[in-house]
Amino acid sequence: MLTDYKLGQLRAAYEKSINGTAASQYEQEENVLYGTYEPLSVTLTHIINNRSGISFTSYSHTGLPVAVLAHGVNAGQFNGYYDNTQIYHKLAGMLGVA
Repeated sequence: MLTDYKLGQLRAAYEKSINGTAASQYEQEENVLYGTYEPLSVTLTHIINNRSGISFTSYSHTGLPVAVLAHGVNAGQFNGYYDNTQIYHKLAGMLGVA
């Protein structure tokens, strides 16, 4: 069951999707809400993610290495820039599951 708030979000996104994405006085706010993606798809994805306990901080993903820092046992394993797949292998090796 959707709350009135979520239903309102869906209606607004649907209207935005149907009526196009022409610039408006709310352009900056809409960019924050939808990025450059289809408003209805983004809103549905956010609602489903929220209900399932998943959250993303951006609309896109890059393959660029990210800075990884740690504190504690084996912290030296995470002191630099790594591809996200390397983090799994480092953790698995430390846990002895790799």
